[in-house]
Amino acid sequence: MTDFNFFRLTQKACVGVFFKISCPFIRNMVCEKKEPTELNCCFYSSFIFLTNIIVFLFLGYTFYAFLFLCLWLTSLLYHSNPSTTNYILDKLSIGGVVLYGGYLFLTKWDSISTTIALIIILTFLATIYLYSYGYAKQIYCFDNNQERGILFHSGLHIISSIGHHLIALA
Repeated sequence: MTDFNFFRLTQKACVGVFFKISCPFIRNMVCEKKEPTELNCCFYSSFIFLTNIIVFLFLGYTFYAFLFLCLWLTSLLYHSNPSTTNYILDKLSIGGVVLYGGYLFLTKWDSISTTIALIIILTFLATIYLYSYGYAKQIYCFDNNQERGILFHSGLHIISSIGHHLIALA
């Protein structure tokens, strides 16, 4: 393979068509696991973010849609192939979505009904509680029973998606 052919297209068992990276250093950094992992419901619940992308494009929030596209892709990548690099990429995408969602929420504050604002705040607090408190106590998303933890994490995807839908629609 030549130096100019850095990426080559190949079939990947779990995700369909995927880019296989020729450079061993980068391949090991992005794909620490050499064999395909069994996909869990966190992978599939990530597809809820597609609804955010579609709605945000329809409403004219192109940048918000782009952030959710990044989140969807990094979430699929991390939940199909967990690695340190994929974890960091996913957290960066989450940070972008949270910051921009918070920005939109604050700029719309005067025009949002009290009920909708309360629901948005509760969805945000629920995600913080499930993730942060769960991490601290090793429950919810971080439960010792891995199946239960995965279900809570999938619920986290759904709760956050609803909260961001409400921000855009408010």
